[in-house]
Amino acid sequence: MKLKVLKSMLLITLGIPLYSWSQVTNTGSLYINSNTEVSSLQEINNTEEGDLINDGELLLYNHFINSGIVSFSPNKTTGTTRFVGTSNYQNIAGIIPMDWYNVVFNNTSNTTLPLPLLGQVNIFGNANFIKGIVDSSTNDGKIIFENGATTTNASDDSHVEGNVLKVGNEAFDFPIGHQNFYRKASISAPANSTDKFSLRYYLDTPDNLTAIPSNIETIDNQEYWVIQKESASSDVILTLSWDSSGITTPASIVEDPSQLHIMRWDEATNTWRDEAGVIDQTNQTISTPVNMTKYGIFTLAKAKTYPSTNEELVTIIFNGISSNNKDGLNDYFKINGLENTQNTVTIFNRWGAKVYETTNYNTTGNVFTGITEFKGLLGGNEMLPSGTYFYAISYTENGTGKSGRKVGYLYIN
Repeated sequence: MKLKVLKSMLLITLGIPLYSWSQVTNTGSLYINSNTEVSSLQEINNTEEGDLINDGELLLYNHFINSGIVSFSPNKTTGTTRFVGTSNYQNIAGIIPMDWYNVVFNNTSNTTLPLPLLGQVNIFGNANFIKGIVDSSTNDGKIIFENGATTTNASDDSHVEGNVLKVGNEAFDFPIGHQNFYRKASISAPANSTDKFSLRYYLDTPDNLTAIPSNIETIDNQEYWVIQKESASSDVILTLSWDSSGITTPASIVEDPSQLHIMRWDEATNTWRDEAGVIDQTNQTISTPVNMTKYGIFTLAKAKTYPSTNEELVTIIFNGISSNNKDGLNDYFKINGLENTQNTVTIFNRWGAKVYETTNYNTTGNVFTGITEFKGLLGGNEMLPSGTYFYAISYTENGTGKSGRKVGYLYIN
C-alpha cells in the first residue's frame, strides 16, 4: 500500500503526531504545519510532482528520496527534519536540492556510515549532530550551510565525512571528520553574506612530505585539511585543532603545543609554507595569525627551537604599546634577540590588513611605535586605534644560519 497525495493540498494541522507504516509517495502538495509532528517508519518518496513544505516536525526512520520540492515557508523558523533511524542506514537522496531549516541527525543504529547523502541539502537554521555520521563523500553528496546557519554537538559519534560548504559572513565551525574521528576546523567571519568557503578533513598522509622549511622539525604525516575559497571577495583566518591523545595527530607533534605551526602546501613552488600560528592550549586549537591569501592543503607541524646562551633566541619583551613619549614606558614594540639577525617584522590589524612592516628591526630607531606608514589606513603616518593587533617576526641568525618565526598578539593603548 502507498499513501499518496494526488494534486491536492494536504494540510496537517493537528497538534498530534501522524504516523505512517507504509511507503509514502507524495505526488501533490504536503504541508506540515507548525506544532505538528509527522513520522514515517518507511521510505518517503517525494516525486517530481511533489511539494513537501515542513514548518513542523518531520521524523524519518527510513530513507528519504526527493525528486521535487522540499522546503519551508518564508519567514518560518519552526521546521525541523529529524533522522532517527534505529536499525539500519538511511539514504538521503535526491536529484533536486532540498532546503531544510533545522535538521537533527540521530541515527542510533550500529551502521558505520548510517546517513549516506546522495544529493544536495541546504541548511538555513541549525544542524544538530547527536548520533550518526553523514557520508557526503562516497556519492558526491553536497551539504551547504547557508548564511546564518549554525551547528551543534559535532563529535566522533556524529559529523560529516566529506566536504562541507559554508555561505555567509559569520565565523563558522565545520562539523567535519574522517574514519569515525571528528576534527574541528573553523574560519573567521568573511566580509560578505555571499562569500563561500569549503572544508574537508582527511585522516591520511599528505601526498608530499618533502620540501619542508628549515625551521620545521617534523610535519604531521597522518592528517590534513583542504580549505578552498569557492567564491569570495574576502579572506579568512583558519583555525585547526589537534588531538592530544596522539591517535590522529602524531604524539611527536603535540608533545609541546607551544611549538605547533600551521603548514600550507604551495602548489606554485611545490613546497610547504610555514603559516606559523596563534595557539590556544585550553581549546587545543591553532589559528593563522592573519587572514590567509592562499588556500589548499593544510596540516600541522612542530617547529625547531634554537637556544642562544641557554635562552630562546628571540623573545618578546612587551606585548603592549602605550606610546605617549612622556614616561619612556612601552613607547615601542620591544623585541629581544634580533640584534644579530636578518629579520622582518610585520604588524597586522584584526582583519588581516598590514599596518606596518620593516626589515632589520632594532632598538635604536627602526621600531614600531603604533604608527602606520601605509596609505589608505588613516591616511598613513597616524597613530593606530587602540585594540588588538597581530605580529609576525621572521629571522635568520647571522653566522649560524638558524632561522625561525614568531607570531602573536600585540595590544595598542
